Amino acid sequence: MSADALRKELMAVPGVVDAEVDGDAVTPSGVRVKLDQAADPAIVEESVRRILASHGMRSRLGPMASPSSGPPPPPGAPGAGRSGAVVPIASFETVESAPSPAESLPPERPPLHPAPQPAEPALDQIAVVETRDGVVVTATTVDGRSESRRARWSEGELNEAVIAAVAALVGNEPQPLVLGVEERELGGVATVMVVLERAGGKRVAGAAVVEAGAPFALGKAVWAALQ
Repeated sequence: MSADALRKELMAVPGVVDAEVDGDAVTPSGVRVKLDQAADPAIVEESVRRILASHGMRSRLGPMASPSSGPPPPPGAPGAGRSGAVVPIASFETVESAPSPAESLPPERPPLHPAPQPAEPALDQIAVVETRDGVVVTATTVDGRSESRRARWSEGELNEAVIAAVAALVGNEPQPLVLGVEERELGGVATVMVVLERAGGKRVAGAAVVEAGAPFALGKAVWAALQ
């Protein structure tokens, strides 16, 4: 058995981070073992005894020697590691254990900005259907929910029906009071603006660009105001 094989056995002992064998495995002149900082010296000592005994060697292991202990006896000195002879441990040295990859990483910091929350389903369409009694306004979201409101054919009542239908889709609260709806061009772009008063007196406003028709733009403005 080679000194390298004996060293590998010693290195396999839990808590041992390094081992040196002076001489060879048959007539070693000394063994040096470095321990992890968290290792129990008594447990390591017992394991080392067993390994040496398994190769016909007995060890003289008193209190753990410090790194400053003297060097092992030279080859040929009395008790210098013949088969069945005393094999001294020259030094047991405790070393700091290397941090694990997880420990070496800096602590996780909270993000500077909270992660965006999933958006509410967006408004998908506003349908205005004419009937003999007036119109029916149906607002529908992209996830398929819909609300309908009836109104007589007038711009004011049509706007109120759009606002009521969209408000019902946004949340469970009383229908907001309409304070004003205005269509105007800003920078050459047709827009719709709406001002509402929610339950509790809070006033909110929203605006949208007219891309298809005024009812749909009004619906998007209401959706923006109430979100």
